[in-house]
Amino acid sequence: MSLKDFFNKVSGSDKIYYAEEIGRMNPDEFQLNEPAIDYR
Repeated sequence: MSLKDFFNKVSGSDKIYYAEEIGRMNPDEFQLNEPAIDYR
């Protein structure tokens, strides 16, 4: 699968979380987004 075809079924979007972005999240933001982050 190429990135252009990626669809996150958990978040319902094509959002891809990058390490830099994840590193800037506070613990509450990370916990909220963790299922979508782990989906890939």
